[in-house]
Amino acid sequence: MSDFDWMPTDELAAIAATLRKAMDRDGNLPAPDSPFWATLSSRDEDDEEDLSELACDVRMELDGARLCATCAPGLFTGDLTGAESRLSLMLNEVKAVMYVASHEMEPLWDGDGIKYHTVVISPAVEPSKTLSAQLIEACSFLKANRPALICSSNPVLPAVVLSAALISAGAGDVSVDAVLDQCRECGALSAADAVGADELSELEAFHEAWTRTPKASTTLAVATEQPSTPRTASSAAGEEPNALSLHSPTEKGTKRARNGMAKDTAAREPRDPLSTDTVLA
Repeated sequence: MSDFDWMPTDELAAIAATLRKAMDRDGNLPAPDSPFWATLSSRDEDDEEDLSELACDVRMELDGARLCATCAPGLFTGDLTGAESRLSLMLNEVKAVMYVASHEMEPLWDGDGIKYHTVVISPAVEPSKTLSAQLIEACSFLKANRPALICSSNPVLPAVVLSAALISAGAGDVSVDAVLDQCRECGALSAADAVGADELSELEAFHEAWTRTPKASTTLAVATEQPSTPRTASSAAGEEPNALSLHSPTEKGTKRARNGMAKDTAAREPRDPLSTDTVLA
């Protein structure tokens, strides 16, 4: 861990704000021998060696953390080094971190007010834990918490989640190929990292579910206004409804009043499209 990881939140936030102001338009920091570093340091300003060391520490920390600004405003992609670098997160004013992993990840900097969400992909352990089944909830989290970093040890998965966010934000029917091209153009998906058949299939399943109903955009907007709810006992047992099913439920069956005798009449009423039969977030 770096020295920045032990700093009080207010002190590190002040350093990050000062660094942002000192950067040029291309995001470059002042040279190590610049007088700027004396204004940033609490050490003896006459000790040039200490100031040079501080400049090197900052550069090493930022160079070692991969955060890529994307074509979606307020969304970054990267690997786990970006999520681990407290200084990088503060410098980019990141308010939320989304992991894409095979298990729950530790909320490293929740003490700084950063929110965390893990997309756990482990269908072999729990059949419901596929990527496509969790993309609606992931998009809801990203819409409600920005700026946000999407990160994974797999270089392709952040781009797949970013593609889902672009699909969910689109006013019309944007194709999977089109959003993947956007990810390549902004650097979220490199030429060396090809989207595998499994990931592509998962993304296409999400795209089909999202675009086949005109209520999808409204549903996501409503979901982001509600706090995440913990998994219920039934859902933990594998009885969770399909998270990609956005169609309105069918009408309820007849409901007979019971007061000691069954009545001959029954009333039908439509289900609330936001009832718990449809899992949104």
